[in-house]
Amino acid sequence: MEILIIENDFTFANQLYKDLFNYFSHISDKNTFDIIMQESSSFKKTKNYDICFLDINLKETNGIEVAKQIKKNGICSIIIFITAHCNLVYDTLLVQPFFFIRKTYYQKDLNNFFKLLESSFKKDIFIPLKWKDTNIVIKIEDILYIEAINHSIIIHTTKGNFNDSRSLKKFIENLDKTYFIQIHKAFVINLKHLISYKTNEVLLTKNISLNIGRKYKEHFLNSFQEYLVR
Repeated sequence: MEILIIENDFTFANQLYKDLFNYFSHISDKNTFDIIMQESSSFKKTKNYDICFLDINLKETNGIEVAKQIKKNGICSIIIFITAHCNLVYDTLLVQPFFFIRKTYYQKDLNNFFKLLESSFKKDIFIPLKWKDTNIVIKIEDILYIEAINHSIIIHTTKGNFNDSRSLKKFIENLDKTYFIQIHKAFVINLKHLISYKTNEVLLTKNISLNIGRKYKEHFLNSFQEYLVR
């Protein structure tokens, strides 16, 4: 998990980091945290994040405006606002945050966030992977395509490749068939990352080209047409 914290209060940022580190260490072996203490107006897109914790009350910058830029630039789609002023919570709804944490009710709201996050695993936001003794969680929307290799699979994502010990058939049972379409006996693609297609191949994000199997061509075309009209 890639997690970003934008917060002016060093003491609070440090406490939040410790609590998040303890929580996410139990669900994933690979977590990175970036904490930005400086004014967020200088924040540039250097990487993408899975979750962003953002203080509304930045010293010189409106946190809600920062959130709009974060979403607009594709830096992070899941934003949790932090505030010491409960009356500002409703203003954040314009940005459609995932959740908000009130500093005056920090522990209560943080625990509720953890519960909400756990339920999101059942709502096509995150998916845990099964590979040997490792615990890894990835965001479903980051998946470009899934490739079958022998009796396991490789999940190709915008953030790298991950292994899973399940079969291709078993893994896609957990995915929304609206977006994840099998185009070959060895490939299932995410239509959200489809750039174009030709008679026998598709082009995905990151200039990835994959062959369309002959027996899957009609199913792919029908599924893509249904996807377009949704």
